[in-house]
Amino acid sequence: MCSSDLVGANGGLATLNSETGDPVRPPIHLPVPRDGTINKYAVGGDGRTLAWGSTEQATTHLTSVVTGADVGKPMTATAPAGAIDAPDPQVSDLAFTPDGQRLVVGYNDGLRVWNTTTNELDGTAMTDPGPPNNVMGIAVGGDGTTVAAGRGDGTVELWDLATRMQLPHSPLRGHTGPVIRLAFGPGHQLA
Repeated sequence: MCSSDLVGANGGLATLNSETGDPVRPPIHLPVPRDGTINKYAVGGDGRTLAWGSTEQATTHLTSVVTGADVGKPMTATAPAGAIDAPDPQVSDLAFTPDGQRLVVGYNDGLRVWNTTTNELDGTAMTDPGPPNNVMGIAVGGDGTTVAAGRGDGTVELWDLATRMQLPHSPLRGHTGPVIRLAFGPGHQLA
């Protein structure tokens, strides 16, 4: 049996059998904002943990899809040290690493990686030294070491999670509009 999780506009989370469409368990409720903000979601590789955050907030939550209870404390980003007149970070997208041990969250000021066991920041923020350029979408490569971040200016940055540095051939250019969704395929394919 394969299952999939669906989150409704009212914060209801239903886990369904993807072959039959039948519920796997009773739906649960997430305390998501309902004030017109856009919420972002990612399901962990174990299928039991949901990460979610709102585009108007700096906080990301881990929630059990079985009980609806928070898994650890909320993870709240702050502006990098030394940033002058920097806006408060706001969640723009999120993705788990394949092993589920880390959650990569894109904000309006860059990327941050959170340890999903401790719910603590894992290393330094990954930010482009150029002018502010919102992260719009995120994908984590199958090996768990490369992150692709789609930007509002049509570029795609490629980051190494171990070094927190952009890869030598980054950023990728060629799109004429914002890059809001990305996905890694087999090998080195990136859509």
